[in-house]
Amino acid sequence: MSNSKLKKPNIYLAQNHKNDTAITLKEVCGSRWNLGWICRKHGCLDLKLPNQPNLVRYLIGEIALQGGNFTAEAGYYFSVAGSTHHHGGSGYQGGVNFGNEAAALRYLKKYFNVIACAGNVARNGNALIDQSWIDKL
Repeated sequence: MSNSKLKKPNIYLAQNHKNDTAITLKEVCGSRWNLGWICRKHGCLDLKLPNQPNLVRYLIGEIALQGGNFTAEAGYYFSVAGSTHHHGGSGYQGGVNFGNEAAALRYLKKYFNVIACAGNVARNGNALIDQSWIDKL
């Protein structure tokens, strides 16, 4: 249960600009240092370890501040050697398999104001990742 006294912080949602196979969660639009990664194919949400270079915020910690427990969610797994199974980079603590990207985003929306980055486009048959799409989840 979320702590209603805390204001939900903002995070930004941007597509993977290399091949659009995943959604990258970014603290600052235009930055390539991500906070987490959602695999569109599997619906897995991987979140970064604390104290990573260029990491502005530790999402697992912010979820805990609001009464959640990401590492206790059903389907939680540790990242292997700090990386994701879908090539999201390095420095990840672990993730949860939510089954699809919409379920992963609905989870994040419990704890954060998820804001679409400008420049997101519809590609490869995927929906346009704009604010109206996020708000409908």
